[in-house]
Amino acid sequence: MSESEALPALPQLQLGRYRHYKGGEYEVVGVARHSESLEAFVVYRPLYNQTGWWVRPFEMFTGEITSEGRSQARFAPVDAGASASPHAALRATLQALEAELHHPGARCSPSRLEELLHADFHEVGRSGRPYTRETVLQFLAGQAHWPDVLAWGHAVTPLGPDTALLTYQSAHRATGDTLVNATHRSSVWRRTQQGWQLLYHQGTPAAEGP
Repeated sequence: MSESEALPALPQLQLGRYRHYKGGEYEVVGVARHSESLEAFVVYRPLYNQTGWWVRPFEMFTGEITSEGRSQARFAPVDAGASASPHAALRATLQALEAELHHPGARCSPSRLEELLHADFHEVGRSGRPYTRETVLQFLAGQAHWPDVLAWGHAVTPLGPDTALLTYQSAHRATGDTLVNATHRSSVWRRTQQGWQLLYHQGTPAAEGP
């Protein structure tokens, strides 16, 4: 496409949480354009595992399927007011950064962990025990095996122009898809010259399961 040609407008789609007809829930963060074909794709991530960001053709995402003899939406919105949230982009950004600390699919390098944790970072774990930045860095970098972390219910509250509170719940998926170590989590993120960095984190035991 030449620079003089106008790009086709991207279709509009409500942002926020969607439920697949089979039951899984996903978060939609936007609609993107394929660099070669210009086809519209929906950008989304599953909320029941940590497999990262996915894209699906817009027409497929918004289309209908026939299941058990009836037609229904492939993906249906769960949060009716999600598209009106002025902080959807910030929530998606911090949610993705937080997920990196769960090591979804690949280990964070020590240098990346240092980038994510603010110089003044400290934490209070779900046990009530306080941890320093150095202790957390050593723990995260030294783990050989990581649990399958399920996280849901993310919400963001700006605390200032460069500070935000991210809250959510998490649990570890054990053998047989049993959820254990359910936790309410609160993270204070601060935007610095290096980008968003985690300043404070706290975990509180919660009832099991989403």
